[in-house]
Amino acid sequence: MHNYEIKRYLTRQIGGPASFDLVISMFDFTLAACIEEDTDKALKGLTVLEQTLNFQAHAEVAHAFCSIYRYCRYLVSNDRFEEACGHLRVLRDAWGEAKAKRDRIG
Repeated sequence: MHNYEIKRYLTRQIGGPASFDLVISMFDFTLAACIEEDTDKALKGLTVLEQTLNFQAHAEVAHAFCSIYRYCRYLVSNDRFEEACGHLRVLRDAWGEAKAKRDRIG
């Protein structure tokens, strides 16, 4: 899987700017729960993030995100919050970059 496939998925998967903000907000919620070491909230956030995946837009990328979310769920369930935060921050930053790109394009 190439970076351009991921960027294309991120920019096409969400309908509009408000939707990007919602996904980014869910990452922020989940990251905050991990920082607070709140297992229940973190798992809920990961479940919502997984539900946002669009397997029809680009199945390979959606499956990759799904695997990462499930791995983060495993980490959270085993009190490895810091490691989960690291993965979630990378994904949140990718969504932020995709939103910025979409905002520039219009």
